[in-house]
Amino acid sequence: MKRKNIRNQALLPGLLCLLLAVTPLLGACGDDTGRDLRAEREQREDNKENAKPTKKEEPEDKEEPRTEPETTEAPEKPEPTEEPEPTEEPEPEVITGRIEAELMSYATEDVDGNKMTLGDLIRKNDVTMLNVWGTFCGPCINEMPGLQACADKYADRGFGIVGLTCDLTDWDGNVDPSMIAEAKDIARSTGVKYPLVVETEDMMLLFDTGYVPTTFFVDSCGNILNDEPMIGSLSEAEWESTIETYLSQVGR
Repeated sequence: MKRKNIRNQALLPGLLCLLLAVTPLLGACGDDTGRDLRAEREQREDNKENAKPTKKEEPEDKEEPRTEPETTEAPEKPEPTEEPEPTEEPEPEVITGRIEAELMSYATEDVDGNKMTLGDLIRKNDVTMLNVWGTFCGPCINEMPGLQACADKYADRGFGIVGLTCDLTDWDGNVDPSMIAEAKDIARSTGVKYPLVVETEDMMLLFDTGYVPTTFFVDSCGNILNDEPMIGSLSEAEWESTIETYLSQVGR
């Protein structure tokens, strides 16, 4: 500890001498630096006083900012609603494609009481007209003489007619003798000689269109030839043209 104090005391006189030698130099440097800073500051202030604000040149024509017109979308057009198609009354059922056994096996009887199947009458001809009629039907009765004339004319070419009488049975399906008598009277008065048979319930389900007369043409196997049932009466000449068409169809 004593050695350290002696060393410090010996150093103090040297430090004082050094400080005294350096101090004038620092003052001189400080005076020059201060003068330079003051001169620079004064120069800046003079420059500010001499400087005049310059007015910015405005453009001669100022264009107003363009505003784009707002685009309005056109309202969507409502899609047209489909109108319902007018409904048509149903056409009479087209009877085609029946198998032979269904048609040919129908059991019936003629106005004279003779039992038979429909096939027994159809097999005799190459083309057979099945004419559905009723004793109450004026148009049916009026065309019967012309039908008999056609039967006579085309018999040698394999054509024949069978009259299916629709009103010879009662509500229980039993043959009504009084209606049989009426049918026979009509046959005599019109000169009809082709077979008039009872239209049974099975036949009604197959041939009934709700109208009389209704006519179908079949070949010898019971295949129905006309695409649609023929509803209504025709003249003798009109029937001849139709018969010719179906005879040609089967090669006669």
